Amino acid sequence: MFESANYLAMYLAPICVVCGVSLASVFRRKFDHKSAIAVVLSAVIFAGMFFTKSYAGYLAVLGGLGIWFLLNKDFTRKIKVWACGGLVLVLIGLALSQVGTEKFQTFLDFSERSSSSARMQIWNASVEMISDHPFLGIGLGQFEPQYQWKVADLYAVETYEWLMPHPHNFLLGIWLNF
Repeated sequence: MFESANYLAMYLAPICVVCGVSLASVFRRKFDHKSAIAVVLSAVIFAGMFFTKSYAGYLAVLGGLGIWFLLNKDFTRKIKVWACGGLVLVLIGLALSQVGTEKFQTFLDFSERSSSSARMQIWNASVEMISDHPFLGIGLGQFEPQYQWKVADLYAVETYEWLMPHPHNFLLGIWLNF
């Protein structure tokens, strides 16, 4: 159903934020069977998000929840500080859970094939496409064929990713598609 775990993470991230918001309200009222169902369903959704191993997805969920806590007028300043501190601890826990994994070890290695180095190539090619077509972009659905042409021109070595349906950046995608 999803082409990659990142696509699943983009789908689950807003759902996780909604689940986190509903859990905050669950713990502020009397715990009953509806609350138990909400907790179980939220745990399943959060587990699905965890297993996508999408670092940007993790940051999006934690950032969304942090912003919600900070902007919510129902909480005192003390609760907001504790909630945001808890979210930072969750972020640290997620980071520690990834230490030692292959993805984490290659995350900032731009010389080898990794998620980060492939994104750098994609973003480089996207910026070059924008400089070639600054006002009108390349058109809807044209990123993949244009990317293949552009990446062949830019890189003498073989590119890390040939089939790329979008530039992995919201602003670059909007500029290129329209």
